Amino acid sequence: APLASSSSRRRRPEVAMSTHHAAAASTDGYYRYPALHGDTLLFVCEDDIYGVHATLGGRAHRVTDAPGPVRRPVISPDGALVAFTVSEPDGHEEIYVVSVEGGRMRRLTRAGADFARVATWSEDGEVVYFVTSASRAFPDDDTLWRVPSRGGAPEKMTLGPVSDAQFRPTPAATDGAPPRPPARLIGRHTEDPSIAHWKGYRGGAGGEVWLDVEGVGDFKRVEFFTPDGASFEGSVGNVSWCRPDLALCVADDGRGRASLCSFRPMSCA
Repeated sequence: APLASSSSRRRRPEVAMSTHHAAAASTDGYYRYPALHGDTLLFVCEDDIYGVHATLGGRAHRVTDAPGPVRRPVISPDGALVAFTVSEPDGHEEIYVVSVEGGRMRRLTRAGADFARVATWSEDGEVVYFVTSASRAFPDDDTLWRVPSRGGAPEKMTLGPVSDAQFRPTPAATDGAPPRPPARLIGRHTEDPSIAHWKGYRGGAGGEVWLDVEGVGDFKRVEFFTPDGASFEGSVGNVSWCRPDLALCVADDGRGRASLCSFRPMSCA
């Protein structure tokens, strides 16, 4: 899968609110973890989630009033809810969900894990998939779990180590045939794409992407190539299936330079 990339040095994501009038809203602050759905833009500032109209701008409204710092919001497919991580006062991380307009937050997990992060939603918005170190011996040994977005018992998925998980939208059914399971893409050791090159490291903890085209559990590793056809020997991370035919990732070439790259998952089959 060719990588078409535009280089940029690795940095924390920041997004500033747009506004038609400078006096209408202050843009001072440190904005992180943007999440976009249609005209809804959510971001984290001062340890809580705020929302603003993505094109009109204006004064941002506060979405959460969390008991600890918030990170990594992921908006549901219908744009009504947002799931996110909260660092609890006891130091553990848990998954919560709330309306994008704000209101009462619903806590979905009580695992007492050192690490937890929302990966994605099911297409119908009924299930939140999250990566966590719960029940693992080490805090960086992550596995994928799922939990009903309305609340319920979390369920561990048997996919081995998982740092990212993304699902392709289900193709429309034809001739009355039942819909096919969505293609699934998972990342292993992809939370930090530079890990494979710390002090010349060449072991098995480099970022990898695996693809299950039929959605039935038959995962195959995706081999990446540079635009000139050479095999890509770096590490990839932060995988996001942004369109049915396109995915994004951060690629680290091992020389201290990271690039935002795109690839076409379904062409890897």
